[in-house]
This record gives sequence, C-alpha cells and structure tokens, in this order.
Amino acid sequence: MPDIRRALPLALSLATIGALAGCHRDTPREATADGTAIGGDYRLEGKRSFRGMIGGNATVAAGADVTITGMIGGDLIVEQGARVRMKGMVGGRIINNGGQVDVRGAVANP
Repeated sequence: MPDIRRALPLALSLATIGALAGCHRDTPREATADGTAIGGDYRLEGKRSFRGMIGGNATVAAGADVTITGMIGGDLIVEQGARVRMKGMVGGRIINNGGQVDVRGAVANP
C-alpha cells in the first residue's frame, strides 16, 4: 500500500491545477501574482509581474507592460504595442505581433 503522506501533496497539486485549467484572463491593473500555477491559457493585461507557471499559451495584451518569471508550457503571444520581459522558459514558440520582447532563458521551439 502506498504511503499516503507522500501521495497526498501530489494529489492536492494535481487537483489545484485541474481546477485552474481552462482560459484565464487577468484584469487590467498594476499587480503581482507570486507563485501562481495556471493549468491552461492565460491573458495578461496592464502593468504587472507574474511569477509561476502557465501550462498553456500566455498572451500579453496590446499596450501591456509585463514581466514573467517562471515557465510557459505553450506559446508566448505578444500583441501589438505590448512589452514583455520573460525570465525563464517558454515550452513553445514566441509569436511577436508587433511588441517588444526580452527573453532571459530558453525557448524550446524558436
């Protein structure tokens, strides 16, 4: 029989990620999200910092000024006029539609 003390944290983590799955949208405001795990796609707007993991695609909205520290499992999509500083890893591609992008880390599919 497996040790429940070791299995429980993993089960709780998977349940949390499952609950966060889907498409999420950030509200335009100056904000910091620290240690966040998003299971699906995520849209970042306004001036803010995000620290954590986005399991799907991350879209930086037009005119946004964003710093992402952590990992994006899918693509990083940058809309026109957006500015993004990525410190970490992008598992997909960077799709730049007319913004400024600064990557300090790795891109799996450049």
